[in-house]
Amino acid sequence: MEPQWIIAIASSVAALGVLGVIYQTRTAIQQLDTTIQSLKADHERSRRERAVELLRHWDSNLTLSGAVARKFAESLNFETSKCLYQQKPFKIKNTHYGLFVGCLSPASAKQRREEKPDEDIEVTERESSEIRWAVLSYLNHLETVLAAVRHNVADKEMLYEQFTYLVSPSDGHYLLEDFRRAAGGGATYPSIEAFADELKAKHQISSPGKEPVA
Repeated sequence: MEPQWIIAIASSVAALGVLGVIYQTRTAIQQLDTTIQSLKADHERSRRERAVELLRHWDSNLTLSGAVARKFAESLNFETSKCLYQQKPFKIKNTHYGLFVGCLSPASAKQRREEKPDEDIEVTERESSEIRWAVLSYLNHLETVLAAVRHNVADKEMLYEQFTYLVSPSDGHYLLEDFRRAAGGGATYPSIEAFADELKAKHQISSPGKEPVA
């Protein structure tokens, strides 16, 4: 066989070998990409499942007294919120009497229902302590749920959409902002702080006007 044919055959074999390597490489890349996509899908699925589990846990552990305590605490300003956090006596308007009684223990509520407030109400130290416990329990529970979002182990969109009602710009309510400030703010409740700040920022973004015609 002439040298030219030998060289040509050798070159063809080498070229086929290169093509084989390219094909194997492309196949391996496709398989790796499929694996990565599968892992991403599994991760996303687990984050959504975790969100559902957390929401179920939230619903099953949410108490009426905690929900009412949250509403009551939202009616307080920063100074009275500090008194509440420090378990000190403070005064409230009698218009909030229903919420006030609703977050007390049954024994304390029974004593209060015998009264007919016609003016501002003096919240006692004991009552302040009871309401503080209910508010803290509510916030601690919520912080646990939202921490899963902050640490990227649960679906953010699914959880945030269920708690948007806690932020009400029209009423000036940003999830017990004054009480959280009294309790240490973001250092105490970092996940709630991140959640409230994000929704607050969205509400504060004004829609741009139309461009001038000419």
